[in-house]
Amino acid sequence: PVVEANHKQLGAQALAYNLTIVANTPIDINLAKQLNILLNNVGVPLEKIIIDPTTGGLGYGMEYSFSVMERIRQAALTQNDDKLQCPFLCNFADEVWKTKEAKLPTDPKMGDARQRGVLMEAITAVTVLLAGADILVMRHPDAIEQVRDYIAELGGFERPRATIKAAAEVSAPAAEIPAGIPASMIAESLKEGALCKIVQIMDLPMNLAPGYAVALIKALDREEAGEGLVLMPKGSAAAQEMLESQAAEQAPASHDRQEEFKPAPTWVPLEDSVGDYPYKIEERADFTGKPVKLIEDSYDPGLPDEKHNWRDKFDDPQELLQHLKTDLRYWYSEGYGSEKRKKPA
Repeated sequence: PVVEANHKQLGAQALAYNLTIVANTPIDINLAKQLNILLNNVGVPLEKIIIDPTTGGLGYGMEYSFSVMERIRQAALTQNDDKLQCPFLCNFADEVWKTKEAKLPTDPKMGDARQRGVLMEAITAVTVLLAGADILVMRHPDAIEQVRDYIAELGGFERPRATIKAAAEVSAPAAEIPAGIPASMIAESLKEGALCKIVQIMDLPMNLAPGYAVALIKALDREEAGEGLVLMPKGSAAAQEMLESQAAEQAPASHDRQEEFKPAPTWVPLEDSVGDYPYKIEERADFTGKPVKLIEDSYDPGLPDEKHNWRDKFDDPQELLQHLKTDLRYWYSEGYGSEKRKKPA
């Protein structure tokens, strides 16, 4: 990728051969915009620039990564910043698979090691997709399958199954049963309504049948009905209708069911049900004679502060002097005296 240190050399080569540039910067909106400006000054058009914001893996700066990506997208759309209106390329495969959690072995606390790494990569991919990523660099095929299924489900369309159809035509030759060994009759006995138990599920190889799995099924007796499943290969729709009818019968009939909340299509201000408060304004005069406007029944003229002669309070000269020092100290501390001289002379 192109960084700030080699943007002049690689930018000139990309301009000469009409190539697209992947501009890689640390996860920062200002650095990404600065590198795009430098490449554009060299002569590379903005249509030939792809932003690589250095995405972190799940649990290793993922929140900061997608928050910066969202800020870049908001600046490009709301502020019409053409320097940030470039597609995103998120190369997080190496960041995910080099983490400690992806390399830990299988244990009861962390779960299956293979499934853990696949989920970490798939969750990281979905997160950056929702933040505005356009190109994803992934590693594990199962994680890619999960992300493709998620995109198809989110978009409301069916994912193409061309690779699966082509791989399904390749079939391994059936193994011959040696003479003298009786064949198992479990497959013929597992008809509709039979009891069985799924012991293990194994994924088929990707080159043989991608998207398919093999289940190891054990036939159960009627005494073990509480542990097993009932096979209904042809009655899935009928079983669904039967379950819905049973749920409708068991649910109590409620006539006073509240209507489902339906939000308004647009924001509508609430109506003022209180109205204006009726009151009258009266013109009065305060104790200084200044005219004021007051609400009725709230008029209080008040009384002016009385001036006390502190000289008549004390007979002892020492008490009079102490009172004078105290009043001067308060007078200076409240900001009425000189700012340079806080103590009385």
